[in-house]
Amino acid sequence: MKSSKLIGSVVGLLAILGLSRVALAAPKSCDPTAVAAAQAAIAGACPCAAQASGESWKNHGQYVGCVAHETAKQIAQSHGALSRRCLRSEVSCGARSTCGKPDFFACTVSVAHTCTGDPIPGDGTAAGTCDNPPHLACDTDADCTTTRCSIKSSAELCSGVATTGSCCQ
Repeated sequence: MKSSKLIGSVVGLLAILGLSRVALAAPKSCDPTAVAAAQAAIAGACPCAAQASGESWKNHGQYVGCVAHETAKQIAQSHGALSRRCLRSEVSCGARSTCGKPDFFACTVSVAHTCTGDPIPGDGTAAGTCDNPPHLACDTDADCTTTRCSIKSSAELCSGVATTGSCCQ
């Protein structure tokens, strides 16, 4: 009899602990202030130009590792205010950067598309649709311009604007 009460107590305690985990689960929305603070902390700990200590990054992987480590640290230190979902782009943006890659460039190219179906182009009312992406409403062709970014090993390989930093900016 005592063992069944003990088992019941343990099961009850586990259920309570399980419910408390649900209560402490990741937030359903990301607090913009907390996200901005975490992003600033990540940028401060892992500056693109060099390590926070002033030493150059050994390679791109070392920079991306710093971003991944600092992102995990910010999530852990938020005590549930931030989830991985809130900072999901930090590591991928670090990976799509020139940080730790001397002499590499982020190449941004603007691609013009056509706005079709707007009866009065330029009137300020987006009554047409872009040919690409077709779900985008437009008023003029300028509303349909998209940009692409890629990392290249030299500025000469860029067919658009060559900068340093991330393709996520």
